[in-house]
Amino acid sequence: ARQQMERGSEMEKELVGYEDREAKSPRFVYGQTIRKDATLAEGLKDAGMTGWNVRTEPAYTADGLEIPGHQVVLGEVAGATTPFAVMKSRYTPMDYGEAFGWGQTILDNSDLELDTIGYYRGGRRGFVSFRIPNSIKVAGADEVRAYLNIISSHDGTAPIFTQVSLERLMCSNQISGLLSDRSKARYSVRHIGVDPLGRQSITAAREALGVAFGEIEGFQQTVDQWANTEMTPAQVDRVFSEIFPVDLEKDSARVVSRMTNAREFAEDTYEHSDAQKGMTGNAWGLFSGITEAFQWKETAKSDEAVAASVLDGGLDRQQRRVAGVIGTVAGIPKAAPVLV
Repeated sequence: ARQQMERGSEMEKELVGYEDREAKSPRFVYGQTIRKDATLAEGLKDAGMTGWNVRTEPAYTADGLEIPGHQVVLGEVAGATTPFAVMKSRYTPMDYGEAFGWGQTILDNSDLELDTIGYYRGGRRGFVSFRIPNSIKVAGADEVRAYLNIISSHDGTAPIFTQVSLERLMCSNQISGLLSDRSKARYSVRHIGVDPLGRQSITAAREALGVAFGEIEGFQQTVDQWANTEMTPAQVDRVFSEIFPVDLEKDSARVVSRMTNAREFAEDTYEHSDAQKGMTGNAWGLFSGITEAFQWKETAKSDEAVAASVLDGGLDRQQRRVAGVIGTVAGIPKAAPVLV
């Protein structure tokens, strides 16, 4: 797909700095890859996520007046005191060692393996990623690998929750947008106290794994259906027209140019990317091609921005829109397990 970067177009300008990079999962470019025999506590230490001394202090105005009912949450990130957020006094922060500690129960009671641990947004959010064994096979050849992620925050923007993320091994393209709505599928964990390996932890691990494997089973059913749903050239053209709409009478020349170039980029990816060999002509191949083009654009950003897009669900929302258009045009029933 490198030939796509050679276009002297507005799309190329939007993707500046992208030419020498390969599309890849943020899992492999962001965070600390953890050795397979490490405990979760050892992995957190290797990732630099221990000893932060997460705490609260009174909040003051610029004039030095204390703000009633509020506090500052802060900690030591990479040796520097870092403020995370101003929160109401009832908020109790939890360091990542405690927030993620129950994940050791997952390691002890399943065949999942630690993969990556890291933080982003200046430490305001952190994650632990476990690799789920046995890749998913689409049409007997296209492999998809699944991960279970635990995510938490120090700024009150998220509870402790788990989610499944998926990537195609052919191109490391994130394809979690074909999973069900993250807000419905993710598993949220309440504050489990100071005993990360207690009874509550075992329950949390069991329920999180149940949600994860249910998601994977639903994805397998849906993706098999999509791979077996043929799409005519006219249907493919309609999908591109709906995802990249152009109104020559109302849109400015700039908008028309950008949208046209974006469409050409996505069409070229769908038809000519190495990862798309033998995959044109069906709903799965079309979804993979268009989302690969979108992810190429994402990887032009910083590694942290890419990780945040995947872990926070921004990429999913984009992909669900693509899936919705393809599903409607191809006549795939909305009752399919993982379509929203």
